[in-house]
Amino acid sequence: MNQLSGIKLLVNISLCLLSIILIVSAGSNILAYSKTSHIQAENIKVQTIWLKIRAEGFVLFDMKPAFAQIDGILEPIIEDGIFVTKNEVIGKIKDKEIVVDLLSPGKGILQWARYENYDFDFPPDLKNNPINKNELDTIYPGEFIHYGEIAATIIPNEFAYLYLENINIPEDINTLYFDQFQNNILIEGNIIFRGNKFVVCKVYDYLESILNKNIFLVQYTKTNGIIIGEKDIVQKDGETGIYVLTGEKVQFMETHIYRDAEKIVAEIPDTRNAITVVRTPHIVREGEIINETGK
Repeated sequence: MNQLSGIKLLVNISLCLLSIILIVSAGSNILAYSKTSHIQAENIKVQTIWLKIRAEGFVLFDMKPAFAQIDGILEPIIEDGIFVTKNEVIGKIKDKEIVVDLLSPGKGILQWARYENYDFDFPPDLKNNPINKNELDTIYPGEFIHYGEIAATIIPNEFAYLYLENINIPEDINTLYFDQFQNNILIEGNIIFRGNKFVVCKVYDYLESILNKNIFLVQYTKTNGIIIGEKDIVQKDGETGIYVLTGEKVQFMETHIYRDAEKIVAEIPDTRNAITVVRTPHIVREGEIINETGK
């Protein structure tokens, strides 16, 4: 009986050692975590990681302005942001008994009024003459625009531009995607200008979706790796957190640990961005951010 117990003990020890070896040596496709006090290993598929950034910005256009050319006032009869077609009447110039129709010079979206001190050349000299978005006034129904002012701007419906502020995109990234719009449609845009913490991106589709917005959820493909999120919490060596293994490529954001109806999980929001290769096995604790060099 004692001999049988000893054999069972040796088998249990061997299985335990084998489990440890599998966890340590499984490579970058393995994420170790625990639902109880025991470390378990589960295969996690390596996938394309999207880096996401929340950026402030505003829309710019390839200008085709319509001017109030005679002395008088313009009374807009359209609403902001609508599509207009060529030669469609968008307002009337009133001067005593003279009424002049103001016609659209092209097909597009009517959006802004009164670009002050702007020569309508695009792209402008953004390095020496940065654009002040406070100079862009939206035209509203019933607003009066006086002689010499710009009545409205017609946006060609083939494309528009997004000016994104306080954003750093790697030099090897030339395409951005915007995904906060309806039906989860990704709007693609090409970077055409890079400045000091800003970029100008040319967008071709779904222009009506970006009008009057100043917050954009920008994403771009960075690398392949493992996204850590909504994973069970590890309890190991007295520490609690997400356990990552040597060699794993991970997209880390700031972690928050919370309890749902069934288990304790970690949520990592997409408001921060970092790709790192884990240098040593490490517990990612609540509120911790792994730096770019890894740990």
